[in-house]
Amino acid sequence: MTTPSTMFTTISDYRRIAPDLADALFEIRLLVGTGTVSSAPSFELERPLNRMEALTLVVRLMGLEARANAFSGTNPFSDTPEWGRHIAAFAYSEGITSGIGGREFAPHRLVTYQEFTAFLLRILGYSETHGDFLFDNTLNKATEVGLYSTHQMNIVSNSAQFLRADTTLSMVNALLTSSKDTNTRLIDVLVVSNVISRGEADRFIADVGRVIQF
Repeated sequence: MTTPSTMFTTISDYRRIAPDLADALFEIRLLVGTGTVSSAPSFELERPLNRMEALTLVVRLMGLEARANAFSGTNPFSDTPEWGRHIAAFAYSEGITSGIGGREFAPHRLVTYQEFTAFLLRILGYSETHGDFLFDNTLNKATEVGLYSTHQMNIVSNSAQFLRADTTLSMVNALLTSSKDTNTRLIDVLVVSNVISRGEADRFIADVGRVIQF
């Protein structure tokens, strides 16, 4: 993909466009609000999120939340909340997460930019197990495969906190990035899988293009 223009120079620049990106993701049902304010969805973009919330966002981005919630496989983690145990079990079975060691996932710990990026690389088909990247090298791998530009990665990684606002840009980037060893973007995979329609995908790309200069 072509990553966002260098017209953005600070983390505040990115966070100013987050509401528009959140709306675009909401329109294609890949982001849901945390409630409503004046009948409009609220995304709480100004706050950080924990690892369980982050993993749920990533599973939803794949269009697999319903399948995850119905998953009946064993949850390998002993510390996930009841509402997230099926999602965590499903994500483990799909190789999206392996936890932090032992039987722990650390669901309530705030997620880092590096951790969120690792989740995204895995849904794009990259795997530490297969030698595609090392966790310590996650952000560099993301720039190598076009998920982030070096400029964007430097701005966000130097921020004091990784906020829900920051996830919107990472998720948009992921949708417009090709899966491993293909020329097929994640958003096109979702069209083929009937998660969203071709028309919805095209409108999303147009909406995002009006917010970010590609």
